[in-house]
Amino acid sequence: MIIHADDFGLAPGINRAITDGFLSGALSSASIMVGGEAAGEALAWAAAHPEYDFGVHLNATQGRPVLPVERVPSLVGRDGRFRPLGAFVSRGMFRRIRVAELEAEWRAQIARVRQAGVKISHLDSHQHVHLIPAIFRKLAVRLAEDEGLAVRTMHGPVVHRGPRLDVKGALLALATRVGLGRRFRYVVRSRGAGTSLRDAATLEGLKAVLRDARPGRTYELVVHPGIVDEALRASGDAYHDGREAERKLLEAEETRAWLQLAGFRLADFRSKASTARPS
Repeated sequence: MIIHADDFGLAPGINRAITDGFLSGALSSASIMVGGEAAGEALAWAAAHPEYDFGVHLNATQGRPVLPVERVPSLVGRDGRFRPLGAFVSRGMFRRIRVAELEAEWRAQIARVRQAGVKISHLDSHQHVHLIPAIFRKLAVRLAEDEGLAVRTMHGPVVHRGPRLDVKGALLALATRVGLGRRFRYVVRSRGAGTSLRDAATLEGLKAVLRDARPGRTYELVVHPGIVDEALRASGDAYHDGREAERKLLEAEETRAWLQLAGFRLADFRSKASTARPS
């Protein structure tokens, strides 16, 4: 089980939840969002703690780009900020997103993390935009090959065994399977899950997410722990109270005891990167 936290660098309260999670053993991996208001703090902590596993949380849908806005005009609005996810997707459908600009921005984000002295094991993205099949095939895998990194995927278990279908998880699984095909080497075949926890960050919800887990496979639990603060409220990010619930779930002794009794062993992307299947 890779227990992976997104959004490291988005706000100080998220940084605190993630660093506490590493130190307590509740987390095994995190990805750094260099466009976040607290990115400098996250980068400094990550550079000082090479014993932990870090990726780059490639961003194109929240905050400001690393590059000057004149170099990425198709990615930003008149205010110089990234457009939200819905606008990004719709513009991409009408080919109004220039892949060359997205590539330049994402390469700059990777470079920013490396320049801070952080060793990177993998790539993922804010709001999973790298899993959009065209972006995955044309850009994400090529970046991973060039940089010698793994790419995070999200293909199950995806269905929350409660009263509602995890629609987001199902869509991400479909996008992953379409993008993967049989061709790509730089992909970690951990079965990413956890989107259902945004609605059910309880031990019972966790058990439901992992009910279909099979022995001998690696699963990635994607989580978003945080402590809600003014910086998070001002960031434009809409996910607040759920972050507190996820943090408490991960830190609970009952959760750790169940994971151990269920047979899960904590892992990270560094141990899985070398086992990516060849193309």
